[in-house]
Amino acid sequence: MTVATLSRERRAPAWSNWLILVAALGFLVPLVVAAVTGNLAIPHNDSWAYSRIAATFAHTGTIRLLNANRASLIGQVVALGRLGTSIVTQQVAVAVMSLPCLYAVYWVAGITLGEAGAVFAALTVALWPGYASLATSFMSDVPALAGTVGALALGWKALSSDSRRWLVASMVVAFWAATVREQALAA
Repeated sequence: MTVATLSRERRAPAWSNWLILVAALGFLVPLVVAAVTGNLAIPHNDSWAYSRIAATFAHTGTIRLLNANRASLIGQVVALGRLGTSIVTQQVAVAVMSLPCLYAVYWVAGITLGEAGAVFAALTVALWPGYASLATSFMSDVPALAGTVGALALGWKALSSDSRRWLVASMVVAFWAATVREQALAA
């Protein structure tokens, strides 16, 4: 069975109105709760170190990694640029990244599970309590996951349409994800 044949049999659902619920539960609710409680202005987990790296880059244009960090973070820090001076901006940027992350999970799961399974997969990620915490902090988990799953989705699109453009896009996203967190090399 060729990839083209497989792609005709297994298509990712393009859109579902259920994605509005997924976005609300995985993006909007955690963001509002974090904003109302003042949590957006407080680094949590290892994001205190990551925030310092981003702020240093925003002020000086140089990357200065701290001893406390184990992830490369370069892609996450450079993507923010001068906006990295604010902890709130850093954490909101990760929250915004959770939207394409949830959609990519939906899209990739939909290839084999159909629309209902894809919604279930995206809801499972959105409702995992750790996701809400990670999606509202400057941790590398959500951006790396977004890049990894996004690269897989673009790679599937490249294989199913025999498109070099989609393949290049997949490789660029995978490379960026690996500059955020090394484990994304799996993509």
